[in-house]
Order: sequence, then C-alpha cells, then structure tokens
Amino acid sequence: ALGQLLGVRKPVSLYVDSGIQPATGFFSEMWRRFSRKLLPDAVDPGYLKDVFGSIFPEPGDEAWVGALADSVWLELLAALRCEDADADLAGVLQGVVDAVQVLSYRISAAGLEPELMRSHPDLEDFTSPIRGAERGNGQIPVPVCGVRGRQHT
Repeated sequence: ALGQLLGVRKPVSLYVDSGIQPATGFFSEMWRRFSRKLLPDAVDPGYLKDVFGSIFPEPGDEAWVGALADSVWLELLAALRCEDADADLAGVLQGVVDAVQVLSYRISAAGLEPELMRSHPDLEDFTSPIRGAERGNGQIPVPVCGVRGRQHT
C-alpha cells in the first residue's frame, strides 16, 4: 500500500521544493503569499507534495509527528505492509534519482549567478563534478542501491 502511494505519484516536487525558499524577490514573494491566502493553490492528488500537504495541513504538524514513539511508527509500518513494497520500490527510487538530477541543475544554475561568478572566477572553468556530469549525457551517476538482497538502478 505504501509503495503504491509513493510509486504512482510524482515525488520530485516533494523531495526538491520542501523547505527551500523560492528565488524570488521580497515583493514577489510577499504577493505570492498574500494571493495564496485569498486563493489557495489547487490540490493535485497526482503529486506527492499535495498528498502530504493534505495529510499534514497545519504548520505545527511536524511537532506531533516528531513526538510519536518509535513503537507507534513500527505499528503503522506493519499496518501498511511495508515489507510487501519491493515491487513498487523501483518507482520510488526513480523519483529520488529524478529529484537529485533536478537539484543538481539548480545547484549548477546557482553557480552561474553573476554575484558568485564575480566572487569565484574559477567556477567558469567547468571543473565542478555536478556541472561535469551535466556536460556529459545529462545523467547524473547514481550508485546501485542494494535493497533486501536485490539491486535496483
């Protein structure tokens, strides 16, 4: 059940955008926040970020989630039958790989900011491993993850 929830929804926005402030100016961000109070974003159940936002809608939800005992989490995982999630694990791992790739593009773009380029001119010679990976075939090398004796790529 948990593997299906995580595997069939688009996870990249949850992994990439959560906790990262947008690269907008003060007034643009103020307007965005104000307009969201009047007209909230539409919830799309195809995105894992929206599903988590529906499950945990309050700003203080992380406090009660963090306060739960380990035994409660183990009971929840047993009820969700996480041991049967191996079949859906490939989709989950692909979502993580996609998120890492998006983050690498954002880091590379941040490295090209004029302020950084002026402060660190050595960034222009493309010696960054992430920027080097992007110069290749657009794929970031990801090690093979061993999960329960099987290997997923």
